[in-house]
Amino acid sequence: MKSRLITFLLFLLAAGAPALRAYPTSYYTTSSRLSSGHWVKIATDAEGIYQLTYDQLKAMGFDDPSKVQVYGYGATQFADNLFTTRAPDDIKPTATLHTADGRILFFGQGDVSVWVNSVTGSEASRFNVRRNYYDTRSYYFLSDSEGAAALPCKSETQASADLAPLDFHFHLDYFEDEVQTPINGGVGYHGAEVKAGDNIPYSVRIRNFRPTDAYSNGIFNYFVAISAKSSVKLSVTMEGEADKESEYHTSAWSIADGEYTAYNDARGSLTFTGSESKPLADTELRFTVDIPSVTLRYAAPDRAAVRYPRANIIDDTDPMLIINYPRAESQEGRQVVFSEVNSADELMVWCIDNLTEIAAYPTTYDAGSRTLSYVLPESYTRRSVVFRPSATYPAPTVVGDVPAQNLHGSATPDMLIITVPEYLEPARRLAEAHTLYQGLSVKVVLQDEIFNEFSSGARDAMAYRRYAKMYYDRRPEKFRYMLIFGPCNYDNRSIEVAHLDRVLTYQNTLERQSASTITNYASDNYFAMLADDYNHDNIHLRAYSIAVGRVPATTPAQANDYVDKAIRHLRSAPDYRAYGRALLCAGEGDRNTHLNHSVEVADTMRTYRPDFTFINVPDQLYRERGIDVANSAYRDIVRQELQRGVGYFSYSGHGDPNFIGDQHQWDRTFAASVKYDVMPMVMFSSCDQYCYDRNLNCLIEAMLFAPEGGCLAGVGASRSVYISYNQLSCVSLARAYAEARPGDTYGDIYVRSRQHVLQMRADGKIPTPDEALVNTLIYNLAGDPALPVYAPECSAVVAEIDGRDPADGAIEVKPLKPFHVKGSVTGADGSTDTGFNGKVTVRILAAPVTAETYNTRNEDNYEPATVTQQFVTLVDVETDVRDGRFDAVINTPVPSPVGDNRLIVYAIDDATGRTALASLSGLTVGDFVPDDYTEADFAAPEIIQFYAGDADFVSGSEMQAVVPVTAVIDPSVCGLDFSENGIATRTSISVDGLRTVDRLDRFVRRNDDGTVTLATTVDGLSEGVHSLTLTVVSNAGRLDRSTIDFVVVSRLDRPSVETDDALARESATFDLTPATGSANTLLITDSHGNTVRRVSGVKFPYTWDLNDTAGNPVADGQYTVTALIRDGQDYTHSYPATVVVLR
Repeated sequence: MKSRLITFLLFLLAAGAPALRAYPTSYYTTSSRLSSGHWVKIATDAEGIYQLTYDQLKAMGFDDPSKVQVYGYGATQFADNLFTTRAPDDIKPTATLHTADGRILFFGQGDVSVWVNSVTGSEASRFNVRRNYYDTRSYYFLSDSEGAAALPCKSETQASADLAPLDFHFHLDYFEDEVQTPINGGVGYHGAEVKAGDNIPYSVRIRNFRPTDAYSNGIFNYFVAISAKSSVKLSVTMEGEADKESEYHTSAWSIADGEYTAYNDARGSLTFTGSESKPLADTELRFTVDIPSVTLRYAAPDRAAVRYPRANIIDDTDPMLIINYPRAESQEGRQVVFSEVNSADELMVWCIDNLTEIAAYPTTYDAGSRTLSYVLPESYTRRSVVFRPSATYPAPTVVGDVPAQNLHGSATPDMLIITVPEYLEPARRLAEAHTLYQGLSVKVVLQDEIFNEFSSGARDAMAYRRYAKMYYDRRPEKFRYMLIFGPCNYDNRSIEVAHLDRVLTYQNTLERQSASTITNYASDNYFAMLADDYNHDNIHLRAYSIAVGRVPATTPAQANDYVDKAIRHLRSAPDYRAYGRALLCAGEGDRNTHLNHSVEVADTMRTYRPDFTFINVPDQLYRERGIDVANSAYRDIVRQELQRGVGYFSYSGHGDPNFIGDQHQWDRTFAASVKYDVMPMVMFSSCDQYCYDRNLNCLIEAMLFAPEGGCLAGVGASRSVYISYNQLSCVSLARAYAEARPGDTYGDIYVRSRQHVLQMRADGKIPTPDEALVNTLIYNLAGDPALPVYAPECSAVVAEIDGRDPADGAIEVKPLKPFHVKGSVTGADGSTDTGFNGKVTVRILAAPVTAETYNTRNEDNYEPATVTQQFVTLVDVETDVRDGRFDAVINTPVPSPVGDNRLIVYAIDDATGRTALASLSGLTVGDFVPDDYTEADFAAPEIIQFYAGDADFVSGSEMQAVVPVTAVIDPSVCGLDFSENGIATRTSISVDGLRTVDRLDRFVRRNDDGTVTLATTVDGLSEGVHSLTLTVVSNAGRLDRSTIDFVVVSRLDRPSVETDDALARESATFDLTPATGSANTLLITDSHGNTVRRVSGVKFPYTWDLNDTAGNPVADGQYTVTALIRDGQDYTHSYPATVVVLR
């Protein structure tokens, strides 16, 4: 284990791609302001001036309120999703005014900012909206740790004599009621749904209307989300003391049945003005948007605004105004004048263009004209807040004290886990496992701490990215993985879904795509894009800087189930033969398109790993329409191969959140019920397989959280996807898996697949690249990105088969006759790895077979496809590798058919866990020719011993529900038949004559005297009498049987082996709690299941000297310690203890 760990770490250092662009490290503070002092978090709901009295501040624990400063910058700072050094790295002071009457005033924001960009030309009817899509409020912080800062002020600017003073501004009233979304995703929220013939009313109070020669009217703008089969144009009526000048309306275009667009906007405007008889000094206008009586699928108000020129007057009714100037009027040196001002200190003017740099304008008061003026210092100035400091303003909501935190001061980790309090414990367990078994440094952080330091306390996906970018910019070669851990939902703001403490999901914020049921996707890939020049308008073209995965557990129990699986995977590598086996399934329909995709996947993987075995399972080959899917050969073969062990599981075809395949060939209930030890990487190239933000428990999620089986990592779509584009993601991931290097993780493979996609686009190999690449963003990585794939470090060379050199040409061997396969494990340079000692499996596959597909959908002009398959095992032989060399004695059954029997070599080093994989073609197992054999060649095998528990077992013994079973067998000259196409009954165990346990070759070990030992367990037994019948079959079809009987009882208490020496350097002491049994045996096994020490008649407490049975020191790594307990005729085994040997 230690050597494998070092290899993994060295690989990470070598493989970490350097950052092409990164902020200077000086941009990031090394100590957050929140790291010390007394801090209180507050919230504001809308834009405006807020106040807190000194008494309120004292109640919060501030002894001297005059020293309190407000920090923060509101919730919409990062709405454009862009990185910029102009944004503050940490929270920073904001303009805070201490008044003489014992208050502090500051400008606060809500979750949205709206402003006027232009009032002329094509943009005259537009208004700009900047929103936080993750929170409904803004947050600020109070502290006295630095004292109150002086109020920031703008520099004095000389007024231009060429520009007329502005005595008006453009006032904006904004209307938006977000209560629902029609498509459960994206960011398009609307008001309550309306029906045909309804109307949508708006009411606004117009005050101090100030028409000018250039701007004589106001304008009402509206947007209504519509879905209908025909185009829809709306109309508007106005009531009140104003004159309508004009109106303009655009239609919502038609949406045909089955289109992916859920709605589009009908929009329009109505302009109005006043007159001498209708001055609009203080009047209410009512606008009504009328929905025509047409057939609608959906209609709801989106947003609306009223903009009009308003006189620069502050009065008792409106002691605060937010001033808007469009580009045409906001010019450097332009003077702005407010009238009816009684003193120089009656008003203050703050520039709020940049909420991170709020500052007061210098003002000039003219007592004669009772005017107060200021000068716009820069041409891009747009917005100001003008207010009376003496007025009373609303108080912010007090959220609570903020404990000291300092994410900025933390060292860069290899991996970041983001979670919420309820899931902190399982997240920490996972982090500790990564550290223990991989040597990774892992930082587990509550998301609220990230928000506090990186988005002014507001929930914001950009906070995740900015935090990750800080680590990446500091040490790009080290920071590689991010895991989002815990429940989530598309409704980040809890508008429709009841509020829970959930981690965030990124929903596509591009308005043109958010109305589509496809492109309103959720994508964790967004969090992986950390380049300085990130452009949200072409997000589909961005590379991934790190690997981001998610564990979307909805309960702590689910989270712990996943963590338990992950720890098992880290503690003990899966079957070393699984990595090189790929299960490739294909759905029916579309004239074999999906089958062709699956073939392309196999061809791509074979290009990079010709030693892979492909289990091709096209639906059209295994199922005819009308056959019961639950009992179909399709399910049977998928289940059998998963239980045999595959490293990669791919599907191309139709599906929905619950299943893949039109006939539900693999649904979430069945998938979660199938138990197997090796959890493959899953790629389901189908619609809606991983809608993690919709809480549907989709198929990939069901597999992710299946306690025994399922998967540890999967890639699936969060929305519907296009057949024509799916193959891009499917093939690129398959290629990346086949290219896996020693030390690679699931996340490394996922990131590399993205690199392949972008390279294909750069090479011009992707038709309609923009649409295709948007489709790739809908696919996401489920699971922990830092879990290792366990790709082989070594290869192997077969030097001799039956005394002949394979390099000399094709070789034919006889069935039922033993022959030798000799070879060696080789390193990267091709030479024999003399330090490799462990086990090797030589597998010979049955000859390939071909079959034609069925037209299961009765498609017109269907042309059957020919499928070639070669994955059935003819024989498996496991033997030792010593000093890098092996010699396997093989006996095969009679093959059917006769053909090219592919030979595959799998090997594993016991000490380090290193593996090897290689394959060879050109071997044929010939047909059976009777004259070549004597009667001695057909001798039957013999069961020498067969018992449950230990060798002292007698019939009728009492056992627990999980029964350890052992047999010693003389396999006969022609060997035992474990093949998948055996001549007769396979070697198997029958349980009560009702069910069969087969594939027992996985549990066979060959002994030096020529016998073999079979050791396995039989579980799922109810209380009462049971019988086990072992049938052993030779390759010649001869057999032997033996039956044992026992009683399963529940009264046997199961004790635990316990130790305080979880990390052992010289010895480890174990105890049995509670002490029980009169004849105990202690078994110590390594991470690969090999018994390194067996102590019979052990007395507890027992101290292990860290030596194996032969007295040699064991290698560093993790070991499992179990007690086999016999009490009279009762047998049981303990719960195990684990210990890590690290000298």
